[in-house]
Amino acid sequence: MNLFGWMMGKNKKRIVMIIITVLLISISCGASEVSPAPGCSTGGGCFPVMGGCFGKTVILDLVVTGGGDCFNVRVNNCNGGVLTIENGCEETLVFGEDEIPPGVSRTVDVRPTTGGQFELIRNPSNFSEFVPESDQSIEVIGMLGDQTVRISFIKTARLCE
Repeated sequence: MNLFGWMMGKNKKRIVMIIITVLLISISCGASEVSPAPGCSTGGGCFPVMGGCFGKTVILDLVVTGGGDCFNVRVNNCNGGVLTIENGCEETLVFGEDEIPPGVSRTVDVRPTTGGQFELIRNPSNFSEFVPESDQSIEVIGMLGDQTVRISFIKTARLCE
């Protein structure tokens, strides 16, 4: 009898018990919870998701109108939902007090102002500070030369605790 055959005969019960235990743990963990907010997803049921994204709010339903195709707006929901605006136009893109010159990419967050309005503010990271108590429909209006640019989206309340 070779070594493997001897080990299987000697440890057969132990191996069967290990397999049964692993199967029971896998079944008891159930399906993973999936959320658009990375900080709310549990990934593998019993096993936490690894990574550096912990946001519990997100930006949904982004719509950008006006200004042509020379600029791009992307959502980064890693840590609470911020926007990245890349200005590939020949003119400066202006949102309130913030100007995004040609060739510049900027990460921005949103914050409420008086009268139920919102404004975009510079954000040096991908962490959003704005956490609404309920889902907020947001629209900000800017200018690209003489063209009006509208960015609208929904910023969610916390999707988990």
